[in-house]
Amino acid sequence: MENTVVLKVGGSSLGEDGIDAEKVKQICAVIKELKKDVALGVVVGAGRFAGGYITAARELGVNEFQLDCLAIDVSRLNAKLIARGTGFNELIPTSVETAARIMESKGFVVMGGTSPGPPCR
Repeated sequence: MENTVVLKVGGSSLGEDGIDAEKVKQICAVIKELKKDVALGVVVGAGRFAGGYITAARELGVNEFQLDCLAIDVSRLNAKLIARGTGFNELIPTSVETAARIMESKGFVVMGGTSPGPPCR
């Protein structure tokens, strides 16, 4: 395959008030079709699902760096859901470099966030 596509799936597209299984099935169906024709990287976001965690953590006094880490964890959980629904059974990569290696060898990768931003001052 010579064409490579990177698809961003916003976490909020997985459902409005929690995970919507039908929406997830539809997204997975589109991804399965796309990966037949192109090398495909899928990056899944945290969406509003991270909001509850971030709000609670902020009230507990958690710093911005750790809030970023929480959002990354949620994005990886969302990525795992999409991954399993599309037949990607690898571990969710924790770095862009690992994702690139998987993409090169398998022609398909699903990932979430990778690294938090610098601490806010």
